[in-house]
Amino acid sequence: MPVEMPWISEASTIVQAFFGGNETGNAIADVLFGKINPSSKLPVTFPAKLEDFPSHEGFGQAIDTIYNEGIKVGYRYFDRAGGPRSLFPFGFGLSYTEFRFGNLTVKPTADYGASVEVDVTNVGQVAGGEAVQVYVHDVSARVERPEVELKGFTKVFLEPGETKRAKVSLDVRFNSFAHTLRTHSLT
Repeated sequence: MPVEMPWISEASTIVQAFFGGNETGNAIADVLFGKINPSSKLPVTFPAKLEDFPSHEGFGQAIDTIYNEGIKVGYRYFDRAGGPRSLFPFGFGLSYTEFRFGNLTVKPTADYGASVEVDVTNVGQVAGGEAVQVYVHDVSARVERPEVELKGFTKVFLEPGETKRAKVSLDVRFNSFAHTLRTHSLT
């Protein structure tokens, strides 16, 4: 789970390892010594302080725990206009190389979904993987919706100097823009 890191300004390096197993020590050593390029993204949001979580006041009571954050869970709460800034946002991750995105296209599909494509180029000197994450914002919801919602992702692995076209398909059944697309496509 995410933790508070009041000491972060004193640390030169932080390595986060989730889901450890028998080879966790070897895997971390491979990352620290540059044998393997870390190419992961955080599956949670790390707060600057625990009080920043909207559930903080109702969580951990002796008898009852009240989850009162509603739809504002994790990344859906942090880093929005007027909200607290996260220490490390959901989807954050560093690498020993750098990636550049370009030539973004978004096209509707016949089934009212969408296809999002982007060129990803490894502009660094080390092979690595990069996750392409697609977030949407519902502009016409009749109920409260998060400011942004992750709706799809894919990962590409690239050698230095290599470019690949990444594609993320957004299925209308799983997207908050389904009603809007149907309404605009039928009229």
